[in-house]
Amino acid sequence: MLRWKAYLAVVFSTVVLGGAGFGIYRALHSDLFLVRTVEIADFPEDAPVDIETVNDLAAVPVGKTNLFSLDMSSIEKRLMAHGWIKSVRLQKRLPQTLVLSVKFRNPLAYLKKTDGILFYLDDAADTLRQLRR
Repeated sequence: MLRWKAYLAVVFSTVVLGGAGFGIYRALHSDLFLVRTVEIADFPEDAPVDIETVNDLAAVPVGKTNLFSLDMSSIEKRLMAHGWIKSVRLQKRLPQTLVLSVKFRNPLAYLKKTDGILFYLDDAADTLRQLRR
């Protein structure tokens, strides 16, 4: 009789845990958590890049990807590939929002060549960077 009760306890626990796991999985992959909004926070007025460009660079698949399965590292890499962007911070805000915070390089000196290419020395003062603005 004791073995039978232990067996039922194991079966019941397995069913309950499996059901809870399945429920959590379905909740996290439901349409409730689809990315619907991308906010760009603390965007300076004198930024060398406009908000539309930052949004295009991020290329967040709005309405197509769940917030929990969103590939944040690829979004960060796309943004960091732009020469004017110094750092990026991405934050998920439940249930449907991704917040982008972008910091731009602070140029200290410019040099414009005759072919229109800009070189600048940023506030880190470690490298000269070449950009087209």
